[in-house]
Parts: sequence; structure tokens; C-alpha cells
Amino acid sequence: MNLACENCRTEFGVKIGKRQMQQAFVLFLLFCVPGVAQDRLRGRDNVSLRFGDATRILPAEVRRGDLILIDGPKGFRGLRLALRLLATGRVTQVFVHDCAYGTEERAFLDAHLRGPLYSDSIEFARVAHVLDAAARGDLPSDRRFEGERPPRAYGYGLACIPFDPAVSYRMLFAQAVVAGIRSRLRHRVADHG
Repeated sequence: MNLACENCRTEFGVKIGKRQMQQAFVLFLLFCVPGVAQDRLRGRDNVSLRFGDATRILPAEVRRGDLILIDGPKGFRGLRLALRLLATGRVTQVFVHDCAYGTEERAFLDAHLRGPLYSDSIEFARVAHVLDAAARGDLPSDRRFEGERPPRAYGYGLACIPFDPAVSYRMLFAQAVVAGIRSRLRHRVADHG
């Protein structure tokens, strides 16, 4: 994220998620931005904790130049939130976690946008794999960087979607709604034979 945001001028970032909030802590350390982890970020003056449905709260609260990290909701719901936030015109970039190579959400982004960056791309891995040296053993073997041999996908997929004023994010949101419905129907049919 730091590499993708190097040229951004922002005073505020938002982390959305439900787990132990490790990314919020990393965001605070990298960017000195607010996170949402009550226990882990206690004592930080620039932290604001919100409870509730991010899809309802956040579109009204984002400010011009904000960076957003969505680590829940997952799937098309998270992607729709990203597109709603970009549609405000106030968000600089949105990062969507769990948007790995081979997912339907990744295919949707690739089909409808130019310019998303992915943390699991081989191009990114060539530059950033040294940052993950300590966690290398935690990565599945098909997601490890092995020199010039490209893995299926490096690490886990974090999509970086930069704001593009030429894109109609409202239209893209509607297309994501339809794609999400189709995806749920396909999965239900597959699950029930």
C-alpha cells in the first residue's frame, strides 16, 4: 500500500474490517492515519472508532483525498462499497482485500477498469517480495515469489483502485450489483446440484 500511495497527499485513511485489525495498525504506522481497532490503537489521538454498517456510514463520512482499505465486507459486497466510495469523487484510492487472481471480483475489475494494481501480480512481487521475507513460510508454496519463476499469484490479493474521473462509478456499481446477483445464483445452483 505504501508503494501505491507514495505520491498521494492525504490526511485521512479508513480501514474497514472485522478481525484483529492488524492492517489498521499498519496503516497507522505507515501513514499516521486513523484506524478502527479500539484495543490496539488506544491512545492514538487521530483514531476514530465506528460501529455499524460501513456501507451506510462511510459514504457520508469520506472526505476529499481519503484512502480506503476494505477488508470486509467480502466479495461483490466489498467491491460495491469501493465503487460507491469512488462515486463520491472524494476518495483518492480504494484498496480491496481478498481480490486475488482467479476471483470473480478480480475478473470484474479487469473487465471494467483500466489501472487497478494488484499486490499479487508478478510485477509487484519483483519489487515488494523482500518486504514479506519474514512471512514467507506462511505463504502457500504456489503463492511464493521464486525469482523469475512466476507463481500462480504472489501472496494474497489486495486490489488498489485509483480514482479515475473518466469512469462512471455509479454505472459500474449497477453492473457490480448484477454481477453479484449472477455470482450468487451460480453458486447456489452449484451447491444444490
